[in-house]
Amino acid sequence: MSSVIVSSTATASNTTASTQYVTVGDNRYAYRQFGKTYADLKKITQPVLVTNGNNDIMIPTVNSLTLTAHLPNVQLIIYPDSGHGSLFQHASAYTSHVSEFLNRRDALVVQNGMKCR
Repeated sequence: MSSVIVSSTATASNTTASTQYVTVGDNRYAYRQFGKTYADLKKITQPVLVTNGNNDIMIPTVNSLTLTAHLPNVQLIIYPDSGHGSLFQHASAYTSHVSEFLNRRDALVVQNGMKCR
């Protein structure tokens, strides 16, 4: 296992027909329409970092709140006074937060006697 980083910008760049519904904020419809459940998120056991701007209109902040409510090992960071480009608007803070997250002790995993990230 390794750390997973979920960024609103990275997610939006890979938009598919099924995720277009999510990006406009209608999670419930998208999940009913495409047969997915939030229960699948509980299966993700590695640490996850979710970041978003507090005024993101492409991927509304409520989507990040919903996502983190269903992940068992998650850290949520909402950047103030920012939109979809929060990682650029708060570049120094974002870089520090990602570095801290990746350097966390629980992000280190031992596989076959070797330390991996």
